[in-house]
Amino acid sequence: MKNTGTTPQNDGPAGEVEFSYTLSADDVFNALKTSRIYRKNFIKAIVESGVLAGLVVLFGVWWIVWDDGNAMIFCIACACLIGLVWAAVLFSVRSTCNKMVTGQEITMLLREHTISVCTGEAAPWEIPLDGSVICEEKNKLLILHTGKAEWMILPLRSIPEGLRQTVRSQILHKTKRLEK
Repeated sequence: MKNTGTTPQNDGPAGEVEFSYTLSADDVFNALKTSRIYRKNFIKAIVESGVLAGLVVLFGVWWIVWDDGNAMIFCIACACLIGLVWAAVLFSVRSTCNKMVTGQEITMLLREHTISVCTGEAAPWEIPLDGSVICEEKNKLLILHTGKAEWMILPLRSIPEGLRQTVRSQILHKTKRLEK
């Protein structure tokens, strides 16, 4: 996350705070690795690795006890599959990160009942702060779930130090917690 050095703007009506930031791949990766979708993928990879590790032990014992060359091949194949399972999960997360990191500056204007978001040349869009949006706080990030498969990442370090706690508490107070 690179804070663009933009200072907060409080020129508008009382309670408005504006700040800008650019998402980094690490911010997106930290948000993804704790999201429901990828958490399921990580759990699935752990289970698959456990089963494959059991097969590695089984075929390894078979290979040592009966000196069977086929068991050696199956043992090595299962060990390689463990690596492929984790490579697939990490490749999926990393490719999603690369798609999401555009390098565009994101500007947020926090008002009393909405957050106005502007990215690049696109028209600004609003995130309501009426309790309809789900927000989770993970790894010093606020992740606002704005739709079924849509979310907005707000790294807390992008908010100026003097306003960080106020902005954080206002957003968390006016959104729902993620139910697990």
